[in-house]
Amino acid sequence: MPTAQYEVIVLDEAFDGSTLENNTLLKALQGMLMLTRRSIFVALLGSQFTTGDHMMAFAKSVNVVINPNDMGSISTILKHFIAEDKKFFSALIECFHEAGMGT
Repeated sequence: MPTAQYEVIVLDEAFDGSTLENNTLLKALQGMLMLTRRSIFVALLGSQFTTGDHMMAFAKSVNVVINPNDMGSISTILKHFIAEDKKFFSALIECFHEAGMGT
């Protein structure tokens, strides 16, 4: 499991020679505690994905999926989905903090 805290991770499905099914870094991210995981924005790159497919992102426990064909627009895509993510999860994160479950 990663020991450093990152705000944004862009992970290729084939990272370190793996496949999507056996990607150990993705599995480690998926297994994190919810509060910790929600403080990290994870974008998953994969040729079988349609960029921005919310249901696929949910199924893979990431914030956004991106097709590599859209890499020319990666900055715009990330800005859009990071802003959307912050808006969506801000109430949840606030509740965690109020309950003393966060810093």
